[in-house]
Amino acid sequence: MDDKELDLLLKEKINQIQVPNDISNSIETIFDEKILKRKDNYLKYVASIIVFLGIIVSVVFLNIKYNENINENTNQNTNQNVSDSVQVDNLYGIIDVTKDENQNTLSFMYDIDTKDIKTIFDTLDYDVVIAKVENISYTNFDTKYYTQGGQEYVKEDYVPVRTIADIKIIKSIRGDFKQDENLVVRAEGGILEYNEYMKYWDYYNMEPLDIDRIEKEYNDYINAGKEKVYISEFRENDIKLEEGKTYMMFIRKMAGNEYFTNLSKNLLREYDINTDMILNNDTKEYQDINSVLY
Repeated sequence: MDDKELDLLLKEKINQIQVPNDISNSIETIFDEKILKRKDNYLKYVASIIVFLGIIVSVVFLNIKYNENINENTNQNTNQNVSDSVQVDNLYGIIDVTKDENQNTLSFMYDIDTKDIKTIFDTLDYDVVIAKVENISYTNFDTKYYTQGGQEYVKEDYVPVRTIADIKIIKSIRGDFKQDENLVVRAEGGILEYNEYMKYWDYYNMEPLDIDRIEKEYNDYINAGKEKVYISEFRENDIKLEEGKTYMMFIRKMAGNEYFTNLSKNLLREYDINTDMILNNDTKEYQDINSVLY
C-alpha cells in the first residue's frame, strides 16, 4: 500500500470517529496540506527534469550549429584555394594537360584531323579493323623496337603517358585478321598518377611546358585533402577509348602481338554493331562504313 492509499484510508477511519467538528476540520486541513505539499514537491521535481533536459537539448543544438559553421567556413576556404580549371571529385583530382593537335607525328605529316577520311584511308599504310575494347590500362613506359646487325631487340623507355588496350577483333576491313582474334594496341595519351607522370620528365631532366600550372593545381588538390592527383594528357582532337565499346580503328603493326593506333577523332570511330555504321565525331550521327571509306 502506497502513501496515497494510506492517506485515504486514514481519512476514512477518522471520518468514522465522532469528534467535534472543529477537531475534524483541523485534521482534514492537516491531511489536505500534506497532500498539497507532496503535489508541490512532485511538480518541482518534474519542472527540474524539464529544465535539465532543456539545457541538454540547447547544448547539443548549439554544438551542431557550431560544427556546421566550421565545416561551411572550411569548405569556403578550400574552394577558394582550388583553381577554377581543376576538376574535382570526392577522392581524386584530375589535372588536364591538353596537347595541341599538331603535337602528333601523324597529324603533322598527314593532317589526319581535318582531311577527308577517304584520303587518309588511301594514304596511310594502316590496317583498319572493327574491334571491341576488352581492357584499358595506362603506362609511362613505351616499347621501342630496334634492329642492329640483323637482330631485332626491344627497349622500354620512359614516355609521358600511353594508353594500352586489349582488343578483340569483330571484323577486318583491311588487313589479315580473324574474328575474335585478340590484339594489344598502344596509343599516345592517357591518364597517370602525378608522380608516375613526372618520372618521364625527371628521367630526361626536363619539365612540361606548363609546369607552373600543373604544380599549382597539384598543390591545390593536396591542400584540399585529395588522396591522389592524376594527369590527363590527350590531344584536343583525341577520343578516349572506353572499355566495353566497339570502334573502327586504324592500327599499325609494331612487334609481337602489339599494334599502334591513333586516337584522332577522324580515325577512331564508335561502331554500332546492329546497324554496321560508324559515328561521325563532329556531327554525332552514324554513317555507313562503305560510304565513308570508299
